[in-house]
Amino acid sequence: MPLLATLFGAAFTLATAYALGALLMRRRPAPPDIVLAIGAATESVLVFLLLLFHLAHWGAFLALGAAAILAAWRGAITRIGTSPAHDPIRIPRPAWIIFGAYGVWYLVNALAPETIADGITYHLGLPNEYLRLGGFPDHITFYDVVPQGMEMLYTVAFAFGRHAAAKLVEFAFFLATLPLIFRVGRRLGATDLASLVAAVFYFCAPVAGITGSSSYNDAAGVFFLLAAFYLLLLAEPRYLLPAGALAGFCYAIKLPGLIVVSGAVLFVAAQRRWKPVLIVAAGAALMMAPWIVRAVALTGNPVAPLMNRVFPNPYFHIATEQELAASLRSLGDVRPAQVPWELAFGDRLTGTFGPLLLALPIGLLALRRRGGRVLWAAAFLLALPWLTNTGARFLMPAVALAAIALGIVLPRPAAWAAIALQAVLCWPHVLDA
Repeated sequence: MPLLATLFGAAFTLATAYALGALLMRRRPAPPDIVLAIGAATESVLVFLLLLFHLAHWGAFLALGAAAILAAWRGAITRIGTSPAHDPIRIPRPAWIIFGAYGVWYLVNALAPETIADGITYHLGLPNEYLRLGGFPDHITFYDVVPQGMEMLYTVAFAFGRHAAAKLVEFAFFLATLPLIFRVGRRLGATDLASLVAAVFYFCAPVAGITGSSSYNDAAGVFFLLAAFYLLLLAEPRYLLPAGALAGFCYAIKLPGLIVVSGAVLFVAAQRRWKPVLIVAAGAALMMAPWIVRAVALTGNPVAPLMNRVFPNPYFHIATEQELAASLRSLGDVRPAQVPWELAFGDRLTGTFGPLLLALPIGLLALRRRGGRVLWAAAFLLALPWLTNTGARFLMPAVALAAIALGIVLPRPAAWAAIALQAVLCWPHVLDA
């Protein structure tokens, strides 16, 4: 029974998201991963509203999901026979061995009880409290006011299947990131083999595996970032609003997601047309507004619990914020020259990416191509939050894009060698040795 409840909680949360996405994107043909992304962001906002009015209960979630699934199913019947608007992703058979082995390993860990401190106390601790109260609590603490876009989805899963169900939701987004890497690569002129290098690099990286099979929200952040990026690369007006919404949801997942919003606006502004900029900004505002307005209502600070010097309030002390910021951006006993090695093979920066991290500078050769310049510009922008928090997780978005640039410049034999190297050396037992 616990396993069935776990599987139902995760599946129902994701099915609700997909149904909502199908309803919202019915006039905008999109691949399944994009539909899932749009629907998940929408479901998160709806759960926020239920919590706001103290209506959060498994019965309310069940009614919401059932209504969405039924409406989407009825709509799908009327669209039977329509051709897909986007090419399917075809992954080479040898790669399935890698993704299958790592996927099973990650799945086993996703089904296990949560052991990460942040997951127990914050990412899943808050949904547990929300369900107990039926809504948001009255007290104000550090984690109460940070954006909790993914925690809204965790709340639905938790209501039916407890901790492991919520972890499976994160795991599903982690898996769905793989086809998105191929889609983004294709839009930027990369071959499928180049995208495969990036997909294996990212999926096999231990820090990504740990994050994607736990209740951390960073893997989901990468998924929604790539979904927004893909829609922007389509360069079609009808996809601008959902692209902005997905960028804004990156902020709703975690405060550093504001970088994604900035990047999306800059990307469109580079085309020197202001109407698309306003559309993207409006889409982002839709997803950011609930958390900004709530933070203002509770503390008077729109970005609480940060920037308390700019927005003084009685809830968060400036000295406490400064002490926390100094701790997060510190390298500890790691010297700057040791950072690449620690991120590749060491673990003193709370995460490991594997051997291909040391090969990323080769990807700078892709700057000769427009697609390479776009990838590296986005990667450098997305790496900026790492300067404020040196945990390896904060480099995952940048590494995912830089890895595509690396794949672009590798000749075919070198690309397959890189795939094999990452897959073999990142396997937990080999890495430990």
